[in-house]
Amino acid sequence: MKPELMVAGILGDAQPLSAISIQALADLGYTVDVSLADPYAMPVTAAAGAEASGDWLDLGNDVIRGPIRVVDEEGRVVRVLRN
Repeated sequence: MKPELMVAGILGDAQPLSAISIQALADLGYTVDVSLADPYAMPVTAAAGAEASGDWLDLGNDVIRGPIRVVDEEGRVVRVLRN
């Protein structure tokens, strides 16, 4: 399977646009139609291979700790959420 369109460093031929990338555009505020996504399968990675073999990738420490800054449309911080 070819790389997906929103993967960095791809040049040349047209690339598929996955439903994941289309939803990412929706998260940015664009109006999208996910039914138009190209077929796409995630490439097998070392982590996926470990999961398939029963070895789990520990993601228990993958959360950034610290305050969350809420910004308005102009990029100004309007609220800080502390955890």
